[in-house]
Amino acid sequence: MFRGFFNFLLFSSIYIAGIALLMVWETEEILGLTLDRGNYFGFVFFSTICSYNFHWYLTPGSEKHSERLLWGQRRRALQLTGCITGLLGAAWYGLPLLHHWLL
Repeated sequence: MFRGFFNFLLFSSIYIAGIALLMVWETEEILGLTLDRGNYFGFVFFSTICSYNFHWYLTPGSEKHSERLLWGQRRRALQLTGCITGLLGAAWYGLPLLHHWLL
């Protein structure tokens, strides 16, 4: 059960999204930036979930490959759900940031 939960956190990109949030926070602290934390952190988290799940959804797997590929091959619906959820979340948190976007 612990291994399954660990694989879910790692392979569903939640771990990577958490690390992305830590990197954004660290950059903000080191450079002394003032960000709209709620929207910016939400955008980074959900866009990371969307992009990684989209990548793994499109990656073909075979039984000869790693445990990661086999896990993803068995959970295609979860990857697609993660991609769609990430896209919706990134749009929700990204739209309030429109005034920060470069033309």
